[in-house]
Amino acid sequence: MCNIKSHFVSIDSRILHGIIREICPEFDVRETEFTGENRETYWKNIFNFKRLKVTKQKVLTGLIETDGVAMCIHYQRLKKDRPGPPSANHEDETEAVPAT
Repeated sequence: MCNIKSHFVSIDSRILHGIIREICPEFDVRETEFTGENRETYWKNIFNFKRLKVTKQKVLTGLIETDGVAMCIHYQRLKKDRPGPPSANHEDETEAVPAT
């Protein structure tokens, strides 16, 4: 009898950029651009997040975890009471939004 454990693999913006460069050499986006402020735009163009119920109070962190079957997408909630750019309004907690 064999014990099989399911392990999740974490893929952040840096890893995703490397995977895309490996698959598609003509992908001409610098890693600093891909992992910076435009990161959410690139992630949304690569993955179809339309089915997720996400409010404007959440920002994609640029991290997913998958075991090849299920996928967990990480978002951060924005603080409501503090005005300023979204990068300055993150709470310390990261909320994972499961998707299949």
